Amino acid sequence: MEKLDISILYVEDEEYIRNNMAKSLLRRVETIHTASNGEEGLEKFKEFEPDLVITDIRMPVMNGLDMIKKIRRLKNTTKIIMLSAHSDTRSLLEAIEIGVNGYILKPFQTKQLFKLIEDLAEYIILDKKVKLQSLRINELYNALVKDLETAGSVQEYLLPDYLIIEPDIFFTSTYVPSSRIGGDLYDIIKLSETEYICYIGDISGHGVKAALLMTAVKTTINRIIEDEKRHEPFQILNRLSTILTRELFSGDYMTLMLCYINCQEHYIRSLNAGHPPLIIYNKENKSIKTHHTEGSIPIGWLPNYVYTPDEENEMDFNTDEILFLYTDGLFECENTAGEELGITGLKKFIERKAADNPTAVLPQKIRETLVENHYDISSDDFTLVAFSKIHDKTEIKGLSFFSGNIRSELNLIIAKAAKYTRHLKLPEAFSTSLENLDSEWLCKLINAEMNCPDKEIFYLADIEQAGNDALIITIWFKTLRLETDKHRDNLARKTPLIFTDLTITVSSSYYTGFQEMKLNVQKTGKLKKRQLWK
Repeated sequence: MEKLDISILYVEDEEYIRNNMAKSLLRRVETIHTASNGEEGLEKFKEFEPDLVITDIRMPVMNGLDMIKKIRRLKNTTKIIMLSAHSDTRSLLEAIEIGVNGYILKPFQTKQLFKLIEDLAEYIILDKKVKLQSLRINELYNALVKDLETAGSVQEYLLPDYLIIEPDIFFTSTYVPSSRIGGDLYDIIKLSETEYICYIGDISGHGVKAALLMTAVKTTINRIIEDEKRHEPFQILNRLSTILTRELFSGDYMTLMLCYINCQEHYIRSLNAGHPPLIIYNKENKSIKTHHTEGSIPIGWLPNYVYTPDEENEMDFNTDEILFLYTDGLFECENTAGEELGITGLKKFIERKAADNPTAVLPQKIRETLVENHYDISSDDFTLVAFSKIHDKTEIKGLSFFSGNIRSELNLIIAKAAKYTRHLKLPEAFSTSLENLDSEWLCKLINAEMNCPDKEIFYLADIEQAGNDALIITIWFKTLRLETDKHRDNLARKTPLIFTDLTITVSSSYYTGFQEMKLNVQKTGKLKKRQLWK
């Protein structure tokens, strides 16, 4: 017979009985310890921590009941069998009260004791397996935690670029997981030259599980969209719901906002599965609103739920509007006073920033402003996506997109600035001075400010009037956060650039993911010569 993988402490004051029983037990279990009284038994328990204690009641020095009470204070999960030649009710009730697991009257048959030992051994061995599995799980979890940074990099790689520029539309976004990895997902899929799918979702929960589900869900959505000939949001969600509830979700769910965008016919068709509503900002009249606040249920709430065309919403896609998709990490964040931002508060932040900044940098600007106003955005995954049409008015307003090396694009920016001064009907001498500007020297200053000037990266230039004889040229470019104190100290010693007819000063601000540089251009003699630094 295979021995039970447990250890037993046998406490008995009669030596003959103790030795014979120990020999019998050793044929059935792996390890036996013996003691002649309660005091010795307690010391042996402290030394060996056996799985099971078998003890007599009446013993010299310390009786079995007192020993058990002390053992229970040390470890209350140890299994205990009590043996007694006395059947008095008082001892039995006291044994039950202190939590013995078995009570056998002497004299007894050995098989009666062994049967009770075998029954308790099942629980002991099962408990050991559970603890061993828990230990292994913890080891695996710790190993996984060490790889979270790598996993976060992989997850970020699966997300779209923070800025996507197409001939007639552009998308910009910012994403910050609550830990190194998160459960938010979003993507922009180009269907044709004028059609796009943009979606944003939020997997229930946080951490590793939500991140793994996010990766699987994103892959599934993209596969469905590739397979679908007609890109109806309700059909995409029905296929997605069927796959997720059958193969991936077990008590999980996700909210999702999916938009089909048709730039040629100027409309957006969307379906909201329990997600926060679209926010729309109008650049012309500077108004803001939420759109289609009544959504359907999240995916996974009802496994057999069928989304219908009636749950879709169609709206015009106007050139003067910026549309925002976001997750609840934005409006559920709280400030130091414990006040939740809310959707109304989020709309105010968007309204404030959209009035003074180009759409391309709005998500980053909004995120930085929330942090500056002491809102904690780390308690949940934080995702904000904005998109807007590109149209001919953009260039007239002085806003231009560039993608490439700033050295090759600076002449183009200056040429557009000169063109813009004529559009504003500023003095012709100002336009001529800009066209004759030696850009090589200016380029050196800009390159000195940049983290990665030689890489092919995105630039956005905005040109605005700052009086009758001044322009402000703002350039944004993607960058890494620098050792800014040292960097700014080096630049702070430089005086404004003074050309034949123009004086240019530079100011720089750093945001998460990009840098903002302002060139204040004025006719020489009109500017109070000072360097601006933020």
